[in-house]
Amino acid sequence: MKSTSRIATCLAALVVATTLLSACSRAPESATPAATAATPPKVAVAHADDGIAWVSGDVDSAFAKASAAGKPVFLYWGAKWCPPCNQVKATLFNRQDFIERSRHFVPVYLDGDSPNAQRLSSRFKVSGYPTMILFTPDGKEITRLPGEVDAEQYMQVLNMGMNGARPVKETLATALATGGPSARPLTADDWRMLSFYSWETDDTQLVAKNDVAPTLSKLALACPADQTASVTRLSLKALAAAASAKDAKPRDDSSGVALLRRALTERESSRANFDILTNTASDLAIFVTLEKSPQRAQLLTDWNAALTRFINDASLSTADRLTAVTT
Repeated sequence: MKSTSRIATCLAALVVATTLLSACSRAPESATPAATAATPPKVAVAHADDGIAWVSGDVDSAFAKASAAGKPVFLYWGAKWCPPCNQVKATLFNRQDFIERSRHFVPVYLDGDSPNAQRLSSRFKVSGYPTMILFTPDGKEITRLPGEVDAEQYMQVLNMGMNGARPVKETLATALATGGPSARPLTADDWRMLSFYSWETDDTQLVAKNDVAPTLSKLALACPADQTASVTRLSLKALAAAASAKDAKPRDDSSGVALLRRALTERESSRANFDILTNTASDLAIFVTLEKSPQRAQLLTDWNAALTRFINDASLSTADRLTAVTT
């Protein structure tokens, strides 16, 4: 009984934590008084003990500094009260490899609760917390980094972005282009960058909200077949975007079920797409199968097996393993 009570207490705490996590996708309405919108934008000072030289002062000065030094800009939009932001700080910003990497870009912290939050959010097209964007030295957006993936994958995407990746708008336009040879064909890294782009925090920067799912479907079809991991992730992202739409209804989607079962049962694929398979599990399972159908029962069996592997995977952070428990 004592052990059962302890588990129940932990699960109750997880429910509360999950509620908090889901509640901080956007800034509170009262965070930005309209009367302060004309004040020059300032960058909030980050913690001095994290080893990262966060820029403090005028945002434009930060970009000028980056341009003069020939360094990319890493922009972090967050808030002190936001649980996922604090998780990013605890699992990513305190990593020695991230701290070392930060010396090769200009790190800027924007506080969503600052008096100029609304002006800054409009300028950079950010609203959800946390949002992390990598810019070229001249201010073009390279990519929006996915805060939900594990730290190792995050660092891989960050490093690719800093190692000569083209701006995401150019990459997307090339990927979707039909007819005629491209002046610079997409590389495997380009496709990987698109598959790990944070479409959840895009905020209509690249495409309208209603166009995200069809755009991701087009990318999945356009991606070379030999880029298996990128094809799978783009396909899963497309399915997740469609499943979360307001008009989404359960359907008997055999191709969707097959995609999900492959992703769940293949260990490397399930690990690579951990964020999708945990954060959108309910939406996806309901979207591709009918209630009480054998297909849904089999899919949930596969899903629980994958989640059990995540829970027992010591290479995942404690927070990620608890996410698997909650899912």
